[in-house]
Amino acid sequence: TSGQTVTRLRISNPNGPCISGSGVSNVRITDNIIGPCAADTSGVGVKLWQSSNIRIDNNTFDDVASGVYAQGDATTILDNIVVDHNRATRIRGPYPRGQLVQFNSINGSGHRVECNVSDNTNPGYLAGPEDQINMYSSNGTAASPILLRYNKLRGGGPSLNGGGILAGDSAGSYQIVDSNILVNPGNYGVAIAGGNN
Repeated sequence: TSGQTVTRLRISNPNGPCISGSGVSNVRITDNIIGPCAADTSGVGVKLWQSSNIRIDNNTFDDVASGVYAQGDATTILDNIVVDHNRATRIRGPYPRGQLVQFNSINGSGHRVECNVSDNTNPGYLAGPEDQINMYSSNGTAASPILLRYNKLRGGGPSLNGGGILAGDSAGSYQIVDSNILVNPGNYGVAIAGGNN
């Protein structure tokens, strides 16, 4: 719920996402052990819909379809989704999940994905990581681009499409990819699929 802090818990769910928020704001999710979550694509560690002012930090994700999946729409401004200093193992997909972090139609300012560690095998556990970090149809602003930096990502596949960090997926704009370390991430390290700025 809005205004909530979720902290120091061990959270698992065999039937869906481990944590889910819809239309929430001013939420912090910190210092939790998250996973396993449902064995299918619904088994996301943290799933957000139309949410803003969210900080997800210092959590451990294991055996999840994706670590963090945040979705908005083409017209709503959602600010300040920050995913930092988390650790993930056994990101398992299957497609279209399989990310440490995916933004889907997230538009606004203050967005950061930084200082996370995703340590997976190559090829990955089960379907494995798709894109470790994916910015799908998401837009920062000229004054406040989406920052994807200081992450350490290892492992990927066996997807034939996935890789390390994918910016500009299905367009998008104002994204900065800086100072990340990627080891055996699959089919590519860093890619820009479209968009501008």
